[in-house]
Amino acid sequence: MNQWIVHVSNFGKIEKADVEISPLMLFIGDNNSGKSYFMTLLYGLLTIDFYWEGYQFHKKSPLYRDCCGILDKVFADAEETGRSFLKIQGEQTIKFQQLLNECLEINKEKFLMNLFRRYINLDKLWVEFPKEKEYLFRVICGKKENGQKEYQIRRENGVLAGFSAVIYKQINLYDKENDFVLFFIFCSMLRQDIEKGVKKKSVYLPTARTGFLLTYKALVGNTMREKFLNQGSETYAE
Repeated sequence: MNQWIVHVSNFGKIEKADVEISPLMLFIGDNNSGKSYFMTLLYGLLTIDFYWEGYQFHKKSPLYRDCCGILDKVFADAEETGRSFLKIQGEQTIKFQQLLNECLEINKEKFLMNLFRRYINLDKLWVEFPKEKEYLFRVICGKKENGQKEYQIRRENGVLAGFSAVIYKQINLYDKENDFVLFFIFCSMLRQDIEKGVKKKSVYLPTARTGFLLTYKALVGNTMREKFLNQGSETYAE
């Protein structure tokens, strides 16, 4: 179950809101109160693809370097033993959460334009994950026939493996590869949609006419992007 919170301030008609994510969410309220805007924002967070949409990090950020250091150690352990685990919990959850929010702030205009296709006022957007929740990833190191090392990172759900990403890299991650792995982790933390080996999809059903008119372009755009970019594979090869 998703158990994280979306915080916004000065978002369209919404002065301030803190919404906890759940598997089924209904927004009920007066016309022109911000329901459709917030639902579209939430849908965007649940379906975001940082890598293909060209999101950027602040490379000199201490948060970015700290999280990259965590990844370097995990991949180094995988090279030495064949496999390792990355467990994000407690203080590490806070680090990755802060880096995600920093990334959202840097790319906020791009994110909103992809969703709404026009300028939308949003002073502040940030997400909050529970510190006690564990996000577990398995990293496997192998070799291709040509001797090139292959690393696979998987999101674990109990004993079950979730969707995976494959990268080809040297032992010290380059920035581009760092970004790809970080984006994969962010998507996993936001979606948390693996159950019994099945990848679920977020569904947004606007029931009011105005809600549909505000969001159909964004939904069609996401559908077409998934179709032509083949987002299901989530693979990067150097």
